[in-house]
Amino acid sequence: MQPPSSELDAQYAIGVGVTSDRLVGLLLNLDGVLVDLDPAGQPWEVGGRSSLRRGLSGADVPLVVGEIAALVGELAAARPDLRDQILGVGVSIGGHVDREAGLVRFSPGLGWTEDVRLADLLKQETGFDAIVENDVNVLVDAEQWSGAADRYGRFAIVKIGHGIGCGLSLHRGLERGATGAAGELGHIPYERDGRHCVCGKRGCLQTVASSDAILRFISEWGGQVPPTIDAAIQEAKGGNELAAHAFSTTAEDCDLLIEVRTDELEAQGAASMALDTGGFRP
Repeated sequence: MQPPSSELDAQYAIGVGVTSDRLVGLLLNLDGVLVDLDPAGQPWEVGGRSSLRRGLSGADVPLVVGEIAALVGELAAARPDLRDQILGVGVSIGGHVDREAGLVRFSPGLGWTEDVRLADLLKQETGFDAIVENDVNVLVDAEQWSGAADRYGRFAIVKIGHGIGCGLSLHRGLERGATGAAGELGHIPYERDGRHCVCGKRGCLQTVASSDAILRFISEWGGQVPPTIDAAIQEAKGGNELAAHAFSTTAEDCDLLIEVRTDELEAQGAASMALDTGGFRP
């Protein structure tokens, strides 16, 4: 049995979201619909997997590139019938990203402090053209692609994790700023002579209002540090007063703390970015 002819004639892109400890990947079509990846039976029928998640075993550049490439290979292999229709790969990653050059200039979550030509490296490893973009910027792309933001000429998306990032849409278009880092809210000066930040300065907002800050507060106050921020959330919900106090302290510093699970949406935004007219089409 063959998949529907409309699916064979369509175009697709692979999206991969990269965090400090995991990867999530998916396949998206031009209509913004996630492709079924279920390898058993008829994978084009509704009901299978829509994404693949893999742990990231380290932060060295060759290792990260290799594991992203392996995930891309898994996604392409899950739908070999569609491989010729895959236009390329979109990758979202936290930090300062130069999309036009395909460079990650700085990624604190991965400890990358020098330029990494991630787009070129991924093309060498996968054979697909690649586009790389900041993780919060792709969330803006995802909202614009899906049409959810059609009624807003201007809007912002704020993501709180290892740092604090902000994606800005002005006049119905993504605003990157002169250097591509327009939304780096985490590095706004907040405390004079405050804690050292990964950017090399002191007192940045993210030193007191981020997932890393929450875990650090728990440690400084004599608590047992949870292995992840997700574990800290569960402990706070379960009645751990120290964990709850760490969250409330961070919320006071940030004025508003919202828990949002965005890793799959980031991958979806990365894929939609690759399908956009500014992506791989001639």
